[in-house]
Amino acid sequence: DCVGKVPLESDEGYFNSYAHFGIHYEMLSDKVRTESYKNAILKNIDSFKDKLVLDLGCGTGILSMFSATAGAKKVYALDQSDVIYHAMDIIRE
Repeated sequence: DCVGKVPLESDEGYFNSYAHFGIHYEMLSDKVRTESYKNAILKNIDSFKDKLVLDLGCGTGILSMFSATAGAKKVYALDQSDVIYHAMDIIRE
């Protein structure tokens, strides 16, 4: 149970590094990375169709959107950082 011994404050730096758009812009701008995820999901629709999907650490929600496009019954997108509020706005659009 080593995780239980780590103070919660130890995670702040990690989560704060994902709270800013810079890192998400960099990841989304990586066409090979983004297209690889998209293809992996959309070419395996049978794995997503009518399924519940949990996207932990969803960031901007791009993988959640791909999952929904692939026919997921419901997608739960969760993120510890404040970028989740931007993801919610993106999904609403």
